[in-house]
Amino acid sequence: MPARPHDVAVAGWSPRATLFGYTALTYIISWSLWSVWAISETGATFTGTVLFVLGGLGPVVASAILVRASDRSLKAWFHDIFQAHIAPRYYVLALALTVALFLGAAVIHVVFFDGVVTPDVLPGVIEYPLFLGFVILFGGGLEEPGWRGYLLPTLQEYSCTRVATRS
Repeated sequence: MPARPHDVAVAGWSPRATLFGYTALTYIISWSLWSVWAISETGATFTGTVLFVLGGLGPVVASAILVRASDRSLKAWFHDIFQAHIAPRYYVLALALTVALFLGAAVIHVVFFDGVVTPDVLPGVIEYPLFLGFVILFGGGLEEPGWRGYLLPTLQEYSCTRVATRS
């Protein structure tokens, strides 16, 4: 089967070997750092936070290692990951819809339940972009370049999307 431009599997690896190799390397990186964090009892200190965040980078680092092992360009790989595949207006719509739902719930609360919108409720709208950025960065966003940028395209080379996403 001819390789597509985004095919980044290590030459000669089967889909099963790719899945196993990526998963094993990701766990080795992440769990090693998290084990040091847990054993050292650094907790909420700066060092503990750094170890915890670096452990979350395991999927990205594992992907980068495997991309280099396949003689692919890391720059091209990162470009492919962060390239928008839909019009920017849909991203704006997705973000604005959340704020609209929040404000709609506030209106329903006032109109139907005789609620009062106080200033302590409004910071939610102000804090939303900050919280969203935090969640994107630390709440799964660290896994996406590894999953979407390396493993999923490789698995889709050999199977349909439904099967690839269940792997």
